[in-house]
Amino acid sequence: MGGYGQADLAHAAAAAAQAPGPDDGRPTYRLHDGGIDVLVDQPWAAVSSDSAAHAGRLAAGAGILNARLALAVRGRPALVRLRPHRDEPDLFARIQPGAARAPTRIEQDLFATVPRCSVLPVPFGPVSVPIEVRRRLAAAAEAEHGWLDLITGRSAVAAVTQIAATAHQVLVGAHSRVRPAERGSVGSSHPVPGHGPCPALPGRPNAASSARAFVPSGGDQSECDPLAVVLGSPMDTPTEDLRAGQALQRVLLTVADVHLAAYLLPQVIDVPAAREQLRLALGRSGPPQMVLRVGYARAASESPATAAVTTRTSREDGSKVSWANGPAALPRPVAGDVE
Repeated sequence: MGGYGQADLAHAAAAAAQAPGPDDGRPTYRLHDGGIDVLVDQPWAAVSSDSAAHAGRLAAGAGILNARLALAVRGRPALVRLRPHRDEPDLFARIQPGAARAPTRIEQDLFATVPRCSVLPVPFGPVSVPIEVRRRLAAAAEAEHGWLDLITGRSAVAAVTQIAATAHQVLVGAHSRVRPAERGSVGSSHPVPGHGPCPALPGRPNAASSARAFVPSGGDQSECDPLAVVLGSPMDTPTEDLRAGQALQRVLLTVADVHLAAYLLPQVIDVPAAREQLRLALGRSGPPQMVLRVGYARAASESPATAAVTTRTSREDGSKVSWANGPAALPRPVAGDVE
């Protein structure tokens, strides 16, 4: 089988550009010896533990997953080597053609959802996520060598809420202590590494929305028992971040495929102490990579009762910080068979 050509490159790059990520600073896709290289303009981002670099690696991984799907539906499935040459830190991945074959139904379905996959905040309706859909989300993460825990029940959700809210206070405090000149120009997407929150992914909540994403104000009881999802990886390395980005994107595409909505909550991941707190609470050896909220979106014109009727039929089948607050442990989450 011959190498990839310009048409393959164009399709892969176009699909990768639709993955969640910053408008600038995205990896570049280029042909190289019959393959496609995924390159980053800022080599420090390949290995830095800064939250902006971590988010950039997740976004790059999400783009790689989209590129893989775009190539697969063309009958040109990809073999991917992540960070193949450690002496080339700007080379995130090398995509080589595998044996020609027809795309699978799953590949076709996931690729079809790429244009409508979104992580922008939306209000959620009162319909719970079916158990079979929860299994599909867990399977999507596992297919990309990730793990996924579902946080269900009010006590567990309250515990994650407390971790997220405290993490956000840490980020806001760190950001306020940075001199304005160090933060970059207004609207800059390149903050000084290690200084406060970075808008590296769309849907990054503002200073007040972390806790509201779990329990919103206004007395809407239908939103008080949400499905929170924690996605993680076996190890904490830059390469694993790229894999986790692919797992995250497969989960997001699966969410879109079953007509759900997802909202990212990266604050816990951005604060090392909070991230470690969550890992220990979940009883995991590998690190959490992203916290999400998943559910059925409610249209602005719908009442809770209307939303329940319509969505049921939509588809059949930096430095360490003091951590004085926050729970010591969460009830053990189960992926799949938990209401």
